[in-house]
Amino acid sequence: MKDLIIKIITEESKRLISESGIRDINKIAKRYPMAKIYFHQDLDGVTTALAMKNYLEQHGIKVVDAEIIQYGSKEFAIKKVEGEGDIMPVLVDFAHGKPMFVIHTDHHDSQAGVEQGTSTNFKSSRSNVETISQSISPTDIFSQDDIETISMVDSADYAKYDITPEQVIQYLFKVDRTKGVKENKKMMGLVANKLLLAFKNKPNFLRNLVMNSKPSLQSILLNIKDEMEKEGYAPIEQLQQNQEKYIQSRKEKGVTYEDGIISQYGLGSMKPGSYDRYTPFINHPDAEFLVTGLPMGMVQASCNPYKKERALKGVDLGEIKNEVLEKFRPELERQRISFGTLKRISEMDAEESSVGFTFKDFMAIYGDSPSLKIFGTDKLKRYLDYKSKDLFKSIPFEDRKVFNKASVNGYDVIMANSGGHKCITNISGINYLYSNSKFEDPEKRTRNSYVDLLKDIQAEFVRVLKEKIDASKSMNENFIRLKKKDLLTKSILENHLIKEQTISLPIKIGETWQSPIKGDADLLHSFERRAVDKKGAYMGTKIEKELKKLYDAGINPDITDLKVQVDSKNYTVTWSATIDESRDGKAYVGIATRGSAGGGSDRRAEGQLAKLKQTLTQNGAEDITQILDFKNPKGIAIRQYFFKYTIPSKYPPKTGKVNYKRTEEPTSIQIGSGDTQTSTTNTNTSSSTETSGSGFDFSDVGFLDFSKAMEKLKSMSGIGGGTKPNQVQTTNEPTNEPISTSSEIVVSSGGGNANFREITKKVIANFEGGYWNPICHGRKGMGKSTETMFGLDRYNGNIESTKEGKKFFKIIDDEKIALSATTSGSGSSTKWENMDNFCKKWTYNYKGDSKTKQPLMDLATTIMEGRFNSYMSSFVKDPKVKEKIMNNKNLLTHMSYATWNGIGFFKKFAKRLEDKIKQRASDKELVDTAIQSRAETGLYNKDKVARAIANPDSMKSA
Repeated sequence: MKDLIIKIITEESKRLISESGIRDINKIAKRYPMAKIYFHQDLDGVTTALAMKNYLEQHGIKVVDAEIIQYGSKEFAIKKVEGEGDIMPVLVDFAHGKPMFVIHTDHHDSQAGVEQGTSTNFKSSRSNVETISQSISPTDIFSQDDIETISMVDSADYAKYDITPEQVIQYLFKVDRTKGVKENKKMMGLVANKLLLAFKNKPNFLRNLVMNSKPSLQSILLNIKDEMEKEGYAPIEQLQQNQEKYIQSRKEKGVTYEDGIISQYGLGSMKPGSYDRYTPFINHPDAEFLVTGLPMGMVQASCNPYKKERALKGVDLGEIKNEVLEKFRPELERQRISFGTLKRISEMDAEESSVGFTFKDFMAIYGDSPSLKIFGTDKLKRYLDYKSKDLFKSIPFEDRKVFNKASVNGYDVIMANSGGHKCITNISGINYLYSNSKFEDPEKRTRNSYVDLLKDIQAEFVRVLKEKIDASKSMNENFIRLKKKDLLTKSILENHLIKEQTISLPIKIGETWQSPIKGDADLLHSFERRAVDKKGAYMGTKIEKELKKLYDAGINPDITDLKVQVDSKNYTVTWSATIDESRDGKAYVGIATRGSAGGGSDRRAEGQLAKLKQTLTQNGAEDITQILDFKNPKGIAIRQYFFKYTIPSKYPPKTGKVNYKRTEEPTSIQIGSGDTQTSTTNTNTSSSTETSGSGFDFSDVGFLDFSKAMEKLKSMSGIGGGTKPNQVQTTNEPTNEPISTSSEIVVSSGGGNANFREITKKVIANFEGGYWNPICHGRKGMGKSTETMFGLDRYNGNIESTKEGKKFFKIIDDEKIALSATTSGSGSSTKWENMDNFCKKWTYNYKGDSKTKQPLMDLATTIMEGRFNSYMSSFVKDPKVKEKIMNNKNLLTHMSYATWNGIGFFKKFAKRLEDKIKQRASDKELVDTAIQSRAETGLYNKDKVARAIANPDSMKSA
């Protein structure tokens, strides 16, 4: 019976594997008796081509040729193959598809340019050969050991197998009899990879490996050695010498190393065998990351593949890529890249027999881009398709002009060409921008060439990466667990206890706090911390800690002076507080703050005070006294109020006299730095928590209370129960904007297009501003924005690319003309005069009157609905995920506003939700995920938006 079960399972497994192969392979085999394979220029590309060759031949298709394909201009230099003839073109291990290919298989995270009708097999995995050999083919083609080695090399997963840099760059393979067969095969595979990369640019070298090798690493290595001897390639000794010289040269110039980051522009001078992608980590083994700028138009960032336990696992290079591109987005979106420019640059390496860059390629890669513009009908598209089959350089100058009728913006070009994940990411396609700069007037020139932009993107990537590293290290330091037994000895304890009271008054505490997210004004004025992500200066926490110490020492404390200075340029807050004995006999143990930033901050800040005082009073606070009314004198508009208060029910005034030393000048007390995750003294909960510095807070223990201190140390160390350092139970004072927690989430079902429009109108009414025009309102605080209404930037947002967008701004233009304004020019070059009457009516943040408000709101909703649908089509492929979002008002609120946040944020938010939905998270967990994913960004209005996501019905109606 057991044998029968095994037989049934085996047969069923074979059937399932066979069915998981290339779609329509039997039908294809009848159509094409022969095939040519195009493969990527690396070990996985070669082995995948070999596996595909074996698979096709199993189905009676003879592979007659093979050719390498590489990203960049070489991608379009491959030779033509007539897909309608007898030879079928097949593409493997390459993320960019082409209309010419009949079969395309790849393992990367995303693919571009794949035309409908192509037989595809896309499976995210460590290597593409793994997919072909074990999933597509009904029988294994490469052995499991070979696949493991190939996958290790392609994903640079060296740390997992304890592979050292010296082993990766080894050119000679010798059997190590002290190691097993599996380990020796890995070393053989590494040598094969190193030799393959050393000669990969030699004519026909990789092609011959594919055509002549069998599907095994041993066969590939033997064929490499045959090619070396037959073609007279550089001997092993020369390769090793070249490599050693290259490693030394990269120590001396061209590479910088600082704060765990290696940065290099270009790869230096190279000879055969010298280059290895991870050479910089050989010279700097302690480095965490490598950021490389390549003159071809790419910035690449990667983790150190040799580090087994990365200390900075929280740093995501893919997310940093999106954050960096978001900063450059306004500049990139102003660049219109025509089909002609894309074709000309893409074909720089093309020859007469090359496939070139056609209009089909253009539409396959950029057809879904939000900025796509084609000024013409289907007749024009057919003509572009016909004309683009010729190479750009062979087309007469006058005939090329028609290519300018199709274009996309620079942001979409880079997004379509870029990709990656947490540990390696590429920003590509930069070389398509600023191609005509050299022909422009030097005084009007924005940049001299794309190289200027590339270097700025690389520098910004390094800067943001440093910020993330600092934040990650700070977080790690805050949660170090002290578990060693000797920490529980009396001698260690006594270092933390105050044996003698040597108090001097007054005392002064303070520090300069650096906001971790520049550009986030909401975070900059979080003088305590904001609820959405717990980031902030923690002023109240640190001041209250010192107040509590004095109170525990028998002294009624008071805050006699508070100073705050905000640097809007560097995003720092410098503050100081003077603490002394209370003169009125009351114990001031609490501090609270409320305020606002940006336009209208005075009004908004003042409007919060009554509620703050009411909340404090309800929780036992008395003697609420203003100690500072802060108004930022320059830079970002900030208005913030600070109050001190007593809680006599919990902290009654001390009686009796306590001896202390008085000084003329306050004694400065050093406090912990960074984002301390401690709680403040609250009006209704306990305040004893972990603090920064040593990680111990004995302020509530009492002097020389050894037994109680021992229990506290045990709990802080995670020994014998209690709260562990990374399980701090925080108790928050009222913050600037209280936020809904998961327990306050109101999950709202129902959705679809009708609810999308209703929610989007609420999003506009609650989060987006009204009218702004630099002519009427000046440029202060608006950067390079153009005329804007409801968050729709007329020219930077390319709003008028749709008929609804044209109608939207026509309503406003008609108002201008009705109020005596005159106009000349067109598009972004339009000039308006006599605008005084219009500007008097259409004031800053004006949202229209009874005649214009509703039509503008309806059109804005339609415009954003179009973008929302476009983004959903691009980034939410799973119907179940789409259905979940569309039928949940909370998630629909989140993703509707994400459309304003930009395509990068939309993609990121969608991916987070998709991952959670696949994990079968509950609706409440999904809403929590939506709120948290916003908390991790530098977006404005995070607290307000979080409350709306938690309860969409709480938003005011449009």
